[in-house]
Amino acid sequence: MTVQEALQQRYSCRIFLDAPVERGTLDAIFQDAFRTPSWANSQPWDVYVAGQEEMQAIVQGMQECRKQRLHTHLDLPFQGTWSAAAKGHMDRFFEEVYACEERRNLDFTLQNRSLFHAPCCIFLTMERCLSAWSYYDIGAFSQSVMLSATEHGLATIPAAVFVGYPDLIRRVLHIPQEKAVLVGIGIGYPDLTAKVNHLKTSRKPISEVVYCGSEFETKGE
Repeated sequence: MTVQEALQQRYSCRIFLDAPVERGTLDAIFQDAFRTPSWANSQPWDVYVAGQEEMQAIVQGMQECRKQRLHTHLDLPFQGTWSAAAKGHMDRFFEEVYACEERRNLDFTLQNRSLFHAPCCIFLTMERCLSAWSYYDIGAFSQSVMLSATEHGLATIPAAVFVGYPDLIRRVLHIPQEKAVLVGIGIGYPDLTAKVNHLKTSRKPISEVVYCGSEFETKGE
C-alpha cells in the first residue's frame, strides 16, 4: 500500500466488530509511528493502550459519570471559537453522518457513548510541562498511527469523547497525574455492514485553502 492509498482509504470508523486487536499488529504500527518527526526529536508522546477489558471498564465508568451528571473536563480544553467557515463544514459533517442513520442524531449519540464499540483504544499522553508545540507533534504521531493501521487492515477513529473523563482514564490505565491525556484513537476491525462505515466525508477543494506564490501560478498559452 502506498502513502497515497493509505490517505485515501483511511476513514473514521464509527462501529467496530467485537474482535481483539493482536499485540503483534499494534507493535508493528507503533514501530512505524515512532518515525514521526518532533521538535528536536523530543518525542513527547507516551502511549497507553486499553484492550477489551479496560475498554469495558472505561465505558462503564463513563456511564456512571453521566448518571452522576458529571461534566466532561478535557485535559486539553477547547478555549477558542469556531469560525463561520468551520461551523459550515461541521454542519455538513453532521448532515452526512445523519444520512447514514435510521434514527437521526440518536444513533450518533449512542455510538459516541459506547465509544463506537471499539475493542481497543490508543491513548496519547504527554508531560504537562511541555509547550503547545508538542501538541503538533502529538497530532503528527496520531496521523502516523492511523495510516499504519490502515495498511495493516485496521480501522481507526480519533475522538475527544474517548478522553472526556481523563481522571477515569488515568485510574483505569495507571497513568501518572503529571501526564495530560490528550486524545484517544479507537482501533479495531470495522463492521462493514454498518452504513456509516462507508461514509466518505466531504473536503474543501484545494483552490479554497492553498495559496501559492506567483512562481506557481498557471501560465497562459
